[in-house]
Amino acid sequence: MSDEKEHIPSESTEDKPIEKGIGVTKSEQHLKHLCEDTFLSLWSYPNVFRDQDNGKEVCDLLVVFGNHIIIFSDKECEFPKTDNLQQDWCRWFKRAIDGSIKQLSGAERWIKQYPDRLFLDQTCTQRFPVTLPDPASAKIHKVIVAHGASERCKKELVGKKRGSLILIPSIIGSQHYDATSTTDLKPFAIGQLAPGCGFLHVLDDTSLDLVLKTVDTISDFTDYLEKKEEFITSGQLGFAAGEEELLAFYCANYNPLEGHSFGGKENFVMIEEGFWDDYISSPEWVSQNEANKISYKWDTLIDLVGNHVLGKTLHHSSDTEFALHERRLRVMAQEPRTRRRALSIAMTEICESEFKEGFSVRTIAPGKEGTSYVFMIMARSEPLTSYRQTRQDYLAAYCMRAKLEYPDASDILGIAFDTKDSLIQSEDICSIRSDTWTVEHQKKQKK
Repeated sequence: MSDEKEHIPSESTEDKPIEKGIGVTKSEQHLKHLCEDTFLSLWSYPNVFRDQDNGKEVCDLLVVFGNHIIIFSDKECEFPKTDNLQQDWCRWFKRAIDGSIKQLSGAERWIKQYPDRLFLDQTCTQRFPVTLPDPASAKIHKVIVAHGASERCKKELVGKKRGSLILIPSIIGSQHYDATSTTDLKPFAIGQLAPGCGFLHVLDDTSLDLVLKTVDTISDFTDYLEKKEEFITSGQLGFAAGEEELLAFYCANYNPLEGHSFGGKENFVMIEEGFWDDYISSPEWVSQNEANKISYKWDTLIDLVGNHVLGKTLHHSSDTEFALHERRLRVMAQEPRTRRRALSIAMTEICESEFKEGFSVRTIAPGKEGTSYVFMIMARSEPLTSYRQTRQDYLAAYCMRAKLEYPDASDILGIAFDTKDSLIQSEDICSIRSDTWTVEHQKKQKK
């Protein structure tokens, strides 16, 4: 698989490009952009429809990545402005939160029962392009994005300068809006919304951006959601002053073996206002952000190729199935932010090297996700077509050599580049999967 930076014409234009929705409301459009930055464009799709009731919308945004399915419901509802705060809260909750619970529950049922009946357009002519996992092995995350309460929250609650919703897990179901007396209600507090419908995450005007810009890879985001769900359902969390405070607590607890976590299981945690501010002013946060800067070159490369896959503008192998391209790029995108740093550094070093003829290769040992990478730079000394074929052949050979060097790697993925002074920049990508690597392959490569 390969792609060109300089808009070289595709060798095949038979297939139409994949056209994604753009979001209906401003909040949906904002969600779209945030999710494309975090999950990248190949796996994030706004306004997904089903072929029922003249094309009924399933959810506001759907992310499918391997065994992970993330379903978003986005509601922008004005918070009522009467003198009765508890009544205003109940009305807002039923529109913004309760409405999303129903949408997400329906979306989950449809996705499990009819995974092949999802479409990107209301006329249901363009099928959802990413293959959904088997429902038995799928990990489904449901996320409510509820807008409209933050300003009233800041006004009513002293010290809530961001206006994010409070997390109190002891509030269950209808207790959010239908307590035995109105004095028992806790406006701006979210607990366990509908235990019978599975765990539901709630992000608001404040926490949506903070979360998606902090745990900003698919692996880091799903790790956070899974560990947060386990933390809350285990009864360890008593109170958190906001999602951002909970996120800071999670990010601050880190060890190299387990990554980020919510600490020991014996703890009962109360997280007060100010934890996030303390965290983002810490030397660790500043150092981490500085170290992460180079890692976004990895994101850029994935999205560059992914957009050519969506647009059907690949220079070579344009007749290859979408599923093959998606899986190769998914191998790259499953890397967490810290691993992307090291990969980006290695990639940059070989691409920036002074190089006039021949080629150079660098092999990277497998990381936590099990993938070994081969980076190649090759000087152009022949016509484009033959040059690309020669480069692909060399890249494939070095990927097979890497498989001998790292036999336990789950994947070998090779990426070839032009030299930095080439007038046209291009990339070729090839891969080897362990489940397709036979004993015969092993014997042949050892000869």
